[in-house]
Formats: sequence, structure tokens, C-alpha cells
Amino acid sequence: MKDLPADEAADEQDASLDVVMESLRLHAATPHHAAKIVDHVLREFVRPYHESMSWGDRLLTLDKSAAFRDSDAFRTALRHADSSTGSNQYESPDGIAWRYNTLIWAARACLSLPGDYVECGVYRGDMTWMIARTVDLASSGKTLYLYDTFAGCAQRICHPL
Repeated sequence: MKDLPADEAADEQDASLDVVMESLRLHAATPHHAAKIVDHVLREFVRPYHESMSWGDRLLTLDKSAAFRDSDAFRTALRHADSSTGSNQYESPDGIAWRYNTLIWAARACLSLPGDYVECGVYRGDMTWMIARTVDLASSGKTLYLYDTFAGCAQRICHPL
């Protein structure tokens, strides 16, 4: 292949990329297929060019510190909590770790404020578990109150007129 001037080479690369993109559009016939393509691109073409990558809960971070994952308390609590992202067609290898980290950060930030903690809509208790295992509520004298209807909200309460 002969050497092309830089602008012609760039045009040729753009044309090749257009062909690849059109092929991807054809293969991404459903959200599930599109997610498989996104996961593949992240694994093969994004991760190798970054020092760190976190991918979960429909959140992608590149080259950001995720030092919270290095905490023994966090890792131990995470092993016992459900870090799935529910109905999600993506691989999401980090699950909802960033969401848990944000919750723990907020709970720690509130330790110096007056009052107790309340969680409404506990569901399976995974968020509660993460707080209980990683935030020292006992030494702060705070109580964590948990409320759940176990049946959802009544129409008149959830959708007031």
C-alpha cells in the first residue's frame, strides 16, 4: 500500500470508521445486542488506554480514584450485599459500588449533624447493611430507623391529588 498524504489517510480512516459504525447499527437490533457491543468496546478498546475504569450501575468512570474499593470494611460489607443493578442489559462488573460509596460518604458526612438516621423503603436492606458495616453509628450515639410497608404505597399516599 502506498503512502497517502495525511489528509487523504485521515479521510480513508473516517470512511472505514463509517463502515464499522454502519455495521454496528445493523447488529444493534435490540437494546440487549447494543449493550453487548458497548461492553465489548469498553473491554477491548477503552480499558487498555486508561489506568483505571469502573463500570457499573450505568455509570462509567475513567482514570478516577476508586480507593473506597480498597477499604477492608467496604469489601467485606459488599460481599454480603446485593450489588446487582436490577434489570440491566450491561455487564456492569462493579455493580452498584459507586452508589454504595456515595451513600456511605453521605452517612459519614451527617455524623456531626444533630438527629438520627431514617431509611424509608428498606426493601432487602442492602443499603442499611452497607451503612451499618462501614459507618460508626454506635460511637456517635445515633440510631438508624428503618421503615418499610412491605407492600408498596397506597394509591392515595404515593399519588396525592
